[in-house]
Amino acid sequence: MQKGVVDRFEGELAVIEIDGVTVDYPKKIIPKEVQVGDLLIIKNDTISIDAEGTNI
Repeated sequence: MQKGVVDRFEGELAVIEIDGVTVDYPKKIIPKEVQVGDLLIIKNDTISIDAEGTNI
């Protein structure tokens, strides 16, 4: 499991910062309600919002 922060969206990609490195993920595998700055939990091929971490 990894955690990352949504840095930005570029076309059909979500750019997520994980441990200081940005990684591109297809927007189609990201929950639709995700916004820039949200904290995500990345586990295998599943990505979800860390609501508690996002609201800090």
